[in-house]
Amino acid sequence: MVDILKVVFRNYQGEDDLPKLVEVRKSCIKSDQIDPLSTLEAIPTVQELNKSFNEDNCNPFKDVLVIEYENKVIGYAKVCWWIENDGTVVFLHLEYLIPKFREKDLWQKIINWVEQKTKEKSNFIKADSKVFAANASTTEISKTKILIENQYKRVFSLVEMVFEDYKNLDTQSLLPQGFILKDVEESDLRSIWELNNTVYQDRDFISTPTEENFKIFANNPNNDYSLWKVAHFGEQIAGFVIGSVSKDRGEIEEVSILPGFRRKGLAYSLLNMVLQEFKNKKINKVYLHTNGENVSGARSLYKKIGFRHSKDFVKYRKNLE
Repeated sequence: MVDILKVVFRNYQGEDDLPKLVEVRKSCIKSDQIDPLSTLEAIPTVQELNKSFNEDNCNPFKDVLVIEYENKVIGYAKVCWWIENDGTVVFLHLEYLIPKFREKDLWQKIINWVEQKTKEKSNFIKADSKVFAANASTTEISKTKILIENQYKRVFSLVEMVFEDYKNLDTQSLLPQGFILKDVEESDLRSIWELNNTVYQDRDFISTPTEENFKIFANNPNNDYSLWKVAHFGEQIAGFVIGSVSKDRGEIEEVSILPGFRRKGLAYSLLNMVLQEFKNKKINKVYLHTNGENVSGARSLYKKIGFRHSKDFVKYRKNLE
């Protein structure tokens, strides 16, 4: 039983806190059934956690809460925000607790803190629509429960899928007639990025792309153009699959087929080609995530190729009044 009177909430104090917060995340591996290679829930390094604390309009010295019990760090929470394509301002709060401290009263105290912090930040942002947002995987039982009890509603989910069996890979897959592959050069990055944005522009829950997003895309240290397959139809880019390698795992970062070129087998062919490149690099596991509502039938395609469903990551929201 946690003595709430002994729980201390304090501000993040700088990089000396980071190793303690990483240990909090490591403590969750067994209870939350975390796959260390996952692209959606992997345990961050100190450097990765530090980077995340400075993204999405987060000021870590104001927006990160460190939770202590009897002089030991037992959890933390973070608040950040962004604007989506429809103008909605999304205030996301993330919270992590060492499993043995996951009691309802402490969860509630944390939820109260992040919601109050959000309200303070939202006062300085003008928008017609503002929402609280929170995430929980299907194996984060106590966190899911406290969100629902606080009137958070499931709005969509991301499904993580894993490919780890190359024996049935379709190595004979060819591009549909009329399409050709071209090597990717740095001068192509702007066009690829902008075309990818057009694929997502009419979908719900997509943040508005910024120039900073492009810089992150173009300067990603994991960029390996041998894992990028870009199909052209004449002089026009018709679609592409972008892969990368990090932490000894492969990731399919984007599968984008432009309107007018869909349902011709293009995504199927490009995915098989990228998976063949992963095989050549001796990557044993390849991950991707897709909308749980199976937008454009993507999930069905991935199953056909050989990806298996790993876990759901649910996105919750509540109106901010």
